[in-house]
Amino acid sequence: MLFIHACDLLLRTFWVLGPLAIFYNAPFGRFADASSPLRLNGKLTWCAMELVSPVCFIIALHSHSLTQPQLITSLLFITHYVNRSFIYPVFNPSQSPSHLLVLLSAAAFNTANGSLQGWYAARVEKIDWLGVSVMVIGFCGNVYHDFLLFSTKRRAKGGYAIPSGGLFDYVSYPNYLCEWIEWLGYALATKSSIHSPPFTFLLALIAVMLPRAYNGQRWYRSKFSNYPPSRKIVIPYIL
Repeated sequence: MLFIHACDLLLRTFWVLGPLAIFYNAPFGRFADASSPLRLNGKLTWCAMELVSPVCFIIALHSHSLTQPQLITSLLFITHYVNRSFIYPVFNPSQSPSHLLVLLSAAAFNTANGSLQGWYAARVEKIDWLGVSVMVIGFCGNVYHDFLLFSTKRRAKGGYAIPSGGLFDYVSYPNYLCEWIEWLGYALATKSSIHSPPFTFLLALIAVMLPRAYNGQRWYRSKFSNYPPSRKIVIPYIL
């Protein structure tokens, strides 16, 4: 139980540390440092750091006899990470180098989150199917916009171009928005209170991703003079 409390505390620290990322760019993706001696293969690093979460989730579950709601909860969580760990890097036509510090920080985050969510999943008593529907919509939107990005990369021959289609016509990071909707759906599906692990994770995720989206849009605007001026960061017409 002490370990679970530590995992919860670690995730909550990202509520504070995440926003500080507005002042620096984590060295992966478009902000990768290809000259760093600590650089790593982008695809392998992505797969490894994402895989940590479902592995820890399953370990946290292994000694429990699961009810139907707990099995559904587990399936929802693991399906997301099957996509992130394997399908995403396989279909991504190019992925910039990553960095050892990115791998270590992401692995720490995912160890805490996977363990905490697995512990919580073993205690879910009911499933809210409206929440499941919201999660499925978010998941499909996330995958759809990822594949639009992949198509953009192919047109740019592995480089960068202005994405278009779907919610890209309104925001720079619709894949982020859809992932937040997905995990909001997960929290609703598990009938979680605002103080529960699913909401702790959702808030940590937003705290980490929103500053990167802000910096990413600034990068797009500096690189492309014809970048649509009306395009928001993550929420159409608002933010």
